[in-house]
Amino acid sequence: MKNYSGREVYASHYLDEGDYGATYIYDDIVIKKYCNNNSVDGHIKPGIVEKIKEIDNPAFIKLLDCTYGTIHHYDRYEEPIIKAYSSKFVERISDKEKVIDMPMEYTINSIYELTKVAERLTLMGIRMNDEHCKNIIPTKDNLVVIDPDNYFFGNRHIGLFNMLSINDYITDLWCDEYGIYDPQDVNRQAIDFYLEIDTTDGYMEFIQNKLNEKTPRDLMERVLKRK
Repeated sequence: MKNYSGREVYASHYLDEGDYGATYIYDDIVIKKYCNNNSVDGHIKPGIVEKIKEIDNPAFIKLLDCTYGTIHHYDRYEEPIIKAYSSKFVERISDKEKVIDMPMEYTINSIYELTKVAERLTLMGIRMNDEHCKNIIPTKDNLVVIDPDNYFFGNRHIGLFNMLSINDYITDLWCDEYGIYDPQDVNRQAIDFYLEIDTTDGYMEFIQNKLNEKTPRDLMERVLKRK
């Protein structure tokens, strides 16, 4: 099997860059390489990749492989890190399209798949982190969570935090598309209420009852008028 994350990448393959690493694309494979090799911060945690490679869900990035390395941690000992990982390319919808204008069924189906991802991660003892709309790729079929760099193993309230992460992803996406960017904006907080978390067995029924407009934009406008 090919080790995509270990291959050479060039400027012509460059796709994007975040706080810690650059992203390249080769055919339909995305390779994330970390630029800051002097700190363990920002590197996806060793062991996380091997766990989440097992997840097979249309709402979650498909990880393929990774390359390992080490850094000197405070000059005391070597700490293992992941230098790069590769994943299948996720093709987003055009910039002219917005999730808030799609039929509400699109969002409801995406939330259903995302909650299954959250449950699977919870069973693995992995907490989702770094929730914002840049870590969601809207495709023609559903929303896909990408960039698991800051996920970590935990042992307290993971299930609740993972469900809240889904809430934050969706709320962030809708508000940014609508033009509400400030997290402290009262309009944004009003939308948060309509995606409140209920972790009971009736969660999807609860969601369908809450998201009962034709599109997310319709719901947002109704909520903001009521405020």
